[in-house]
Amino acid sequence: MEIRLPDSKNGEPRTIALGGRLHELVEKWWAGRRLDCAYLFHRNGRRVTDGLRRHWRAACETVGIAEEKRRSPTGWRSFAGVSIHDLRRSAVRNMPRAGVAEGVAMTISGHQSRLVFQRYNITDHEDQRQALQATEAYHAQRRAAKVMPLNTDKSRTARRATRA
Repeated sequence: MEIRLPDSKNGEPRTIALGGRLHELVEKWWAGRRLDCAYLFHRNGRRVTDGLRRHWRAACETVGIAEEKRRSPTGWRSFAGVSIHDLRRSAVRNMPRAGVAEGVAMTISGHQSRLVFQRYNITDHEDQRQALQATEAYHAQRRAAKVMPLNTDKSRTARRATRA
């Protein structure tokens, strides 16, 4: 299944493939949609414009994240240490770690620039620890591959000596 967006933040259309649980949910919502409405997410046939932020706000309040009254790009409400934009950052961080090719991850996240994509792909101490372990395992494997056991079979050695 695919979702086709006629425009996006950069003004260009996008197509996003869906699979797994998300595909199942969208299929369920699509089956229950109003037939007189072109939108999957709507309120009385009108497009829902900012429902995600409302749900984000409710989720933050539910888990006890303190609200800060400060000016942000979306208005005055904000929550200490978290942003709805963190969801995109988490996706960009998780996809390469799950083995998704960077170019494919960029098409999903909507990044056109590798530089900006890399800015979202934040590394931490755990990433560094795993990188060092992987490098150490690689070197150990290379050392093991270069070690050749000595031939201890005396009869074979003796046969070679008689041929010479």
